[in-house]
Amino acid sequence: MYKVLLVDDEPTVREGLRKIIAWTSYGFEIAGVAKDGQSALQLCQEVSFDLIISDIRMAGMDGLQFLKKVREFDTRVQCIVLSGYADFEYAKQAIKCNVAGYLLKPIDEDELILHVTNVKKELDMQLTETEGTMGAIERKIEQLILSLIEEKFEEKQSKLLPELAKQYELDWEKYELLLMEIKGVKHETLLEIKQEVESVLPHRENRFLFLRENQVGILWDGAIFTRRAITNYGKQLQKIGEQFNLQCTLAIGTRVKNLQHLSQSYQTALALLEHQFFYPKNTVLMEGKEVIQGCGNLEVPIDEAIETVYLALEIGQFDCVKTIIQQLASLHFSEQRLKKNIVCVLLAVLHKLIRTKPEKHSYLTKMSERLLEIYEVDTYFDLLYFVEAFLTEIHEQLKYEVESKDQLKKLLVLIDTKYNENLKLERLAEVFNYNSAYLGKLFKSYTGEYFNTYLDKVRIENAKKLLLQNYKVYKVAEIVGYSNVDYFHSKFKKYVGISPSAYRRKEKV
Repeated sequence: MYKVLLVDDEPTVREGLRKIIAWTSYGFEIAGVAKDGQSALQLCQEVSFDLIISDIRMAGMDGLQFLKKVREFDTRVQCIVLSGYADFEYAKQAIKCNVAGYLLKPIDEDELILHVTNVKKELDMQLTETEGTMGAIERKIEQLILSLIEEKFEEKQSKLLPELAKQYELDWEKYELLLMEIKGVKHETLLEIKQEVESVLPHRENRFLFLRENQVGILWDGAIFTRRAITNYGKQLQKIGEQFNLQCTLAIGTRVKNLQHLSQSYQTALALLEHQFFYPKNTVLMEGKEVIQGCGNLEVPIDEAIETVYLALEIGQFDCVKTIIQQLASLHFSEQRLKKNIVCVLLAVLHKLIRTKPEKHSYLTKMSERLLEIYEVDTYFDLLYFVEAFLTEIHEQLKYEVESKDQLKKLLVLIDTKYNENLKLERLAEVFNYNSAYLGKLFKSYTGEYFNTYLDKVRIENAKKLLLQNYKVYKVAEIVGYSNVDYFHSKFKKYVGISPSAYRRKEKV
């Protein structure tokens, strides 16, 4: 619809103009009404009208003065003037203001329709010419932007870039890209989405839209649009994806000061899209807002992670598992690598459980198969939830006997049942969410023994039972948790006073 401004100092005339014809039937809408030239001029500076219908005789700034002022900043707008019989000669001066016609009061409906119809033809012609010219220019600008972000802009052409930027009104102080990536979108739909995006964005002269593969890109004038403003527009654009029932993700590239460095902003946005797994769902991605940041130098031994998760299952407390996942994520900052490592850890735990609980072989095998579901998880938060729910189900299914809410009692039961495992105070502290030194002090205060001493005594007591069952000494050492038989000999002699073989002979007398 073309926008119409009505200007007349008589309320009855203004209201009559509103109702005399069905404006929308002729492709127009009344977008503004003013009672004098001054207020009408102010409206024209705020809104881009296509047709102005104005009276000539008005108090203060008359109609002709008003139209001359408008022509100083808008030569495109069409104008029709209104006058009485007494002002007929005066109205002829309006021709000098390049008006589309003039009407005598009282206004004749058919005459108004004739003028309005002619104006619409003129506006349609202007629009076609403008769209044709703009279309050709926009294609050239889009090609320029694509060659820059794809780094296909030849070095010898770089000298021409400042001139091209000025020619295409892209000579800005700063540049920033917003990428809208849409999964599974067809090209025809992408064009529709681009039109929708265009309709919600302001300041056409300070930003530019382009298409690349399954992306709608927006190049922003960084001096005009702040990061917060771009983010807010990004949130509006997410709703467009929802309208088309398509999954879309938005990412803001780094800000650059030279158009030639536009590929840096694009590559940053692409990297964010690749790591969208580590961002909260339905957010505009930007550097520094990810929930996990990659560091690349954090050691997370998989075998230790397996032991920690295995022990966490005993007590049904999984905060330590979240820490392990966070460490694995920080190490590689890759969705697929993280999922693969977690599957590796959980599979190893399940296999360990199958060996210790053979009666649950069928159930644990089915849980192993369910692990593949982890590859369908969309976000880091969903991954944490999946793993915790997975381990909680196993903990409840296996009906562990450790039910006490007292953490130290849980720890003692754990030692009594898992003494043959590679138990370390540091790892147990992680499982129980304690500082290892602090847990050591609590343990000493609670049992009267240091952790390692208590563990050794539990192992030796169980070794005694096995020795009396005629197990060979090296086998007893292995069963109770000592990988080195000589070390077992020294520990046994320390706490019992004699060697394992001597103990067996003595007790069997």
